[in-house]
Amino acid sequence: MHNFLTNTQSFIFGPSRIVLAAITYGMLPILDSFFFGLLKETGYFEGDTIDKNIIQFVFMSILQEDIDQAVTVWNNHCICPSKKQNVPSGRPCVLYTMPLLYGTQDYVTNVDPDTIIVCKDKCWLNQNKPSDPELQELFQILMEENNLEIMRSPEDALNTYKSLRRLALQALYS
Repeated sequence: MHNFLTNTQSFIFGPSRIVLAAITYGMLPILDSFFFGLLKETGYFEGDTIDKNIIQFVFMSILQEDIDQAVTVWNNHCICPSKKQNVPSGRPCVLYTMPLLYGTQDYVTNVDPDTIIVCKDKCWLNQNKPSDPELQELFQILMEENNLEIMRSPEDALNTYKSLRRLALQALYS
């Protein structure tokens, strides 16, 4: 997407100790593939449309919160000065918004409005809902009828997922 929008490389690739530490020390628990792998191993995820939509319905807001938290950590961590040339130091959010403070180049690139429209058509922008509106409606009805709530912790959301999956499969196939 970046290359499509700019045809330039305006960021530097490489490992970040703060992001590696965040993942290592469990700051991003829901992003752990082990968590979702367990669903498949225990028979709670077959990979069909219903399972994928229930995953979206139950976990999308939790995933978005974890991603937002990772973005905040990344944007506010301090990049240490380096001996390498062309490697700026400072906080990414400040480097981006006020590059002249650090004596670095402004990498903002103007993008054609038509290109933005094409990108928006290809992306889901904060649509924390299943891709199938009929299934979403079914899930909402089942949640209300059975006094289920979308939980904030991954463990509680997992229990909601299991219950909602059982109810949805009964409603659809019984």
